[in-house]
Amino acid sequence: MLKNSIKYSSLLLAFVISLGACKNEQGDTLPEGKAAIRVNLSGAEFDQGGVIGSKASTGSTASSLQRQVVAINKDLSIVSELIPVTQEATLGKNASLGGKRAAVVREDLPENVKYKVAVYDASENYVTERDYTRGQESSTEALILNGGENYTFIAYSVGSTSVLPAITFSDANNKTLAGSSVMDVNADSTDLMYFRKDMQLVSNADNNLEVILKHQFSEITTKVDATATGYNIVDIRGGIYDHYAQADIALQDAAITRKGTVGEAGLDFSGLNTMVVNAAPRKLNANTTTGMLHFSGFAIGEIRVTNLTALANLNITPGVKYNLNLTIVPNDIYLTYQGQSAARINGKIWMRHNLGANTDVNPDLDPVISSLGGNFYQFGRSAVVANASSSENAISNWNTTAAPANAWNSGTTTAPQKTANDPCPSGYRIPSKNEYDQLLQDMSVSNNSGTWGTTATNVAYGPAKILTSKRNRSVILTFPASGFRDSRDGKWAWRGGSGPFWTSELTTVDQVYRLSILRDIATVRNTANVGHTAVSGYSVRCIAE
Repeated sequence: MLKNSIKYSSLLLAFVISLGACKNEQGDTLPEGKAAIRVNLSGAEFDQGGVIGSKASTGSTASSLQRQVVAINKDLSIVSELIPVTQEATLGKNASLGGKRAAVVREDLPENVKYKVAVYDASENYVTERDYTRGQESSTEALILNGGENYTFIAYSVGSTSVLPAITFSDANNKTLAGSSVMDVNADSTDLMYFRKDMQLVSNADNNLEVILKHQFSEITTKVDATATGYNIVDIRGGIYDHYAQADIALQDAAITRKGTVGEAGLDFSGLNTMVVNAAPRKLNANTTTGMLHFSGFAIGEIRVTNLTALANLNITPGVKYNLNLTIVPNDIYLTYQGQSAARINGKIWMRHNLGANTDVNPDLDPVISSLGGNFYQFGRSAVVANASSSENAISNWNTTAAPANAWNSGTTTAPQKTANDPCPSGYRIPSKNEYDQLLQDMSVSNNSGTWGTTATNVAYGPAKILTSKRNRSVILTFPASGFRDSRDGKWAWRGGSGPFWTSELTTVDQVYRLSILRDIATVRNTANVGHTAVSGYSVRCIAE
């Protein structure tokens, strides 16, 4: 009797377990041989422009950095860069990528976004469809199909919480995948996304369908930075070409048919009356090698221009996310600033003469003459210790006590602040190490016709380094090889063979940062050398504050 009771109990338990195994996620019992589909929307991806090691099914590739420089007027240029946003990820196995490793940018999607899943059998005949809301998938009628069979699952969305366009069939009496499409998608106000997966279902079980949608339109985020000009952007109106307002998508392979009149995808900028403005991310329905960024109106400070093309012949690939960065830079020109003859180089204004030189003399005489040599200064002090007319001999009562490291710069290397000890005139200061480094990057360096000395013995004035703007060959800065006053006694050395210029920084008393010019080199360094310390006498070339 006890054995029979145990037997019946075991059978009952097995029956209950079998019932539980045949229920779908809604708790309904699955008929024998059926399969439940558990749908989950994981997110959406932008294509980085290709697949690492193999091409994607679309065969499309995005361009790398695209850069152009366009003159706004004689004073300003706009440097534009279109850059694909890159992020390497590993995709799950799906039909379009076959489990290969792809370069993608994956993003989350907000809750309540609507998307449709359509099902086609192994012969690509339409079976059924379901409309889902992200985060509420369990509230949708269960998707039950035949276990053991192959199906194609197509998902799409326009990124809306309220709009979900219907499938259009080319033959309503013979609904096939090849004849399925979504028509007249509004490319100005929606974000068309697509997914396909082919899979064989497992009977009497839940089958997980992880949906990762792929963006079908490009997305471009635009930033305009006028910081280098010192002026606010007070007006900016424009957009990106070529853009089509509508699109059809074939559900079999995501082929896009662009429709309507080609035109502009307008940009909506925020932050006017500041030096940096940003446009909201803009979808672009385009596949072009002739794209264009055009401004109908653009104003910085009091400078106003119309009908400005900042970028032309752009390569824009569908489904790729881009950053479009525009920087407004002053052109390299000569100018008078704060009463001083100056040159603007990559937005920085440099005096053309050494501090203390005769400013009535052409600073670019070749060879240079003594009146262009200017004064000599010790680090951190405003007093003139010698000039181009001084004796070459040692200077009595030479000051051998070094000034503090912050005597010329109370700020930082990247944000220098002028001090009361700075000898430069109003509106100017001693350059930082970084500013000299940048100047050398912005200029081509050569020698003038003067004959260079090769020892500490002074030779005649004449040699100099000529720094020529890489943006405007007519703009140069001339740095005479005026030598220096020795740190030990103030004796003049290396005139005609060397030309150290102070920066506002030092590491130690014996490691002073200076622009160092010799016959074969122009560099910024702080190496310790005999006679070179913070109490040496160097030339000064001032930069605008």
